[in-house]
Amino acid sequence: MMMTAALCNWTPHGFRTEIIGGDGRGYYAYLPAVFIHHSLDFTKIAEIEQSGGSRLTNKHYYLKEGDILINKYTAGTALLILPFFLISWLLAFVFDLGTDGYSTIFHYGVVVAAVFYSWLGLLYTFRLLRRLGMKKMTSFISIALILLGTNLFFYTFLHPGTSHAYSFSMIALFLYFLHKSFMGLKTWDLFLLSVTFGLSVLIRPFNVLAVFLVFFLIPDRKLLLKKIIQLIYSRWQLFILVLPFILIISIQFIINLIQTGEIFQWTYKHEGFYFDRPQIINVLFSYRKGLFVYTPLILVSLFGLIPLFRISRKKAMAGILFFLMITYFISSWWNWYYGDSFGMRPYIDYYAFFAVLLAYLLGLFQNKASKYMAALVFICVVFLNIFQTWQYQNSIIHHAGMNENKYWYVFLKSDKSYVNSLGGMPESIYKEDELVLLDKFRNSFDQSKEGWHVKKTEIRNMQGSPDTVCAFDRETEFGCTLSLPAKDFHLFKSEYFIKVNLDMMEVDTNAAMHTYFVASVTTAEGVKKFYKSFRMKALPDDRTHVWRDKQLKLKLSEISSSQDLVKFYFWNPRRKSFRIDDLIIAVYLIPDKNQNH
Repeated sequence: MMMTAALCNWTPHGFRTEIIGGDGRGYYAYLPAVFIHHSLDFTKIAEIEQSGGSRLTNKHYYLKEGDILINKYTAGTALLILPFFLISWLLAFVFDLGTDGYSTIFHYGVVVAAVFYSWLGLLYTFRLLRRLGMKKMTSFISIALILLGTNLFFYTFLHPGTSHAYSFSMIALFLYFLHKSFMGLKTWDLFLLSVTFGLSVLIRPFNVLAVFLVFFLIPDRKLLLKKIIQLIYSRWQLFILVLPFILIISIQFIINLIQTGEIFQWTYKHEGFYFDRPQIINVLFSYRKGLFVYTPLILVSLFGLIPLFRISRKKAMAGILFFLMITYFISSWWNWYYGDSFGMRPYIDYYAFFAVLLAYLLGLFQNKASKYMAALVFICVVFLNIFQTWQYQNSIIHHAGMNENKYWYVFLKSDKSYVNSLGGMPESIYKEDELVLLDKFRNSFDQSKEGWHVKKTEIRNMQGSPDTVCAFDRETEFGCTLSLPAKDFHLFKSEYFIKVNLDMMEVDTNAAMHTYFVASVTTAEGVKKFYKSFRMKALPDDRTHVWRDKQLKLKLSEISSSQDLVKFYFWNPRRKSFRIDDLIIAVYLIPDKNQNH
């Protein structure tokens, strides 16, 4: 696995030097904050990341609480990475490789951590399968398919900082010790059961749902009830089962108390669940992130319920109900596609469960014909996963904005012309109907307006009457800018949502494919605090001289001073020719009440 990690992180220009990215930086940030800067205030860490030159300067995983920044994520992932962080720190000190926690040695420490925990999860999934009576070869093939045929591969080798490889590992261990301890009720097994469950919940509180797999692993209700009664009467074993779990999850409560003075803290500000409208069809089948589209192996694994139903109806029903339950919760999250990610990543945590279903399915193939047919299916599934992983890593598959047309446009495409060929979609926001409109800024380009800088206009005839439009061409890189001093528009110490509407016409073919709408926040001294850019066109076509409506939506933050300057502008780096008209930029306040859910 380490050789695979090395190959995955090798580029024609040498090994990647920055691997911890996106949400992974938030999970990892506890380590440099505590062990290098000796603080649970993440202000210093945010400054270090800001100074790193990232164009995406808004760090959504840090939240302002009083005078400090706190971390949106829980500390479980960082706790598991800790031994590898300390080794990296030691090596960095001995070989003078940079001890700030962000030099290349620390990035590869996280790679090694993810590889180790994925290996550990696969090992204990294998052991669980053997305990359940699966043949050795069946068990080995099942875990090999889980690694190579799912997005666990991506989150182990290419994006190792996020929580999923670690959750997968701890839940796999939890399921193994759950089965083993309830069969024998040995003290050591109960202790490890408690530890692994506590760690899985500390990584992601959502992982508490794994406890319901007890009905899948131990379908005999009388046996399960008997073991629970034995635990209750054996106070020492009950103590061993409960105490480690409480101590481990208390780590987060202690962190919360030190930071804010409160034990319980909802850090997912302006986020929550739509339990009344789960996006189940989208989560499973959507071209945007659908589980069965990007990880078809999981769909194949569900056919393992058929032979399982013949063996144990109770076990099969427990498996079906568990799958439906986690799907309901996953699809009820307001951002059902889970932002920038490869595939439907929340399911990774439970891949040990799907490995069991795969093993039951593999047991069906007894003759040569059925084995060859199954082998062909699994080879195709693995190939598709590895190829789409490569496409995603090389920006052929869009990180968040796929749809049916985009999917088939790049399907099995590897040519360089497809790299960065797709645009995104408008951002989503939790409870958009509760937004408070602050102001709308309109420009039809018929006359100059305060706050606007328009470089070039031209006249077009619209239904027999002249109309002025904003023109972009080979001489125009920045042709239209709206500048808003924060003090004048009450944009201060809060979060905002921006809705943009305009008409657009391309003169050059696909001129808007590499033209961007940009939102930025800078200090009075010109230091960039926030930057987001959105491509004006999502998919290439040959249509020119046709006016089209365009809508954009984005979240705006990092406005912390009345001296800050907010800018909205169009960036035309390739100097292509296109026109825009009837531009409306609406600024909405995200109410603070959304943070408590």
